[in-house]
Amino acid sequence: MYEKGDLIVYGNQGVCKIENIGKLDIGSSSNEKEYYTLVPVFREGRTYTPTDTKVHMRPLITKEAVDQLISMISTMQEDALENQTAQQLTSYYKDLIDEYSCGDLLQVIHSVRMKQEKMESQGKKLGQIDTRYRKEAEELLHEEFAVVLGISKDEVIQYITDQMKLSV
Repeated sequence: MYEKGDLIVYGNQGVCKIENIGKLDIGSSSNEKEYYTLVPVFREGRTYTPTDTKVHMRPLITKEAVDQLISMISTMQEDALENQTAQQLTSYYKDLIDEYSCGDLLQVIHSVRMKQEKMESQGKKLGQIDTRYRKEAEELLHEEFAVVLGISKDEVIQYITDQMKLSV
């Protein structure tokens, strides 16, 4: 169980701070179930979720893990994403993103970028499905990296670029 004040990744909400843990007082119902009150770091609002939720929830990765993932980018293999139907492509991306693993998110971003480079060299444009899931993966990954590294989301790409230069 997490503690009040912990930063976690909560489903597609991204990085959230646990503001409170306890029972909810909603109207006249007396619910004895414990809930996390989550405040997204990069979005407005609050989310209330049972402490035994089935939604994916995990602690943030460490700075060392961020740097290790970045060092692996140059050795990542491109996933074969061509000649797939829209349904297959959507399913593939959704399965990887729904794991909320930084490694899987990085794989989505890398594969789509490689696909984009290949398509542009043939005078073609990247499809909407690829673009949509790359943006979603970047958003989730950049949020977590920004919080872990203590930088803004806008600085994440430069950090990755600088780290990749150091590891060459």
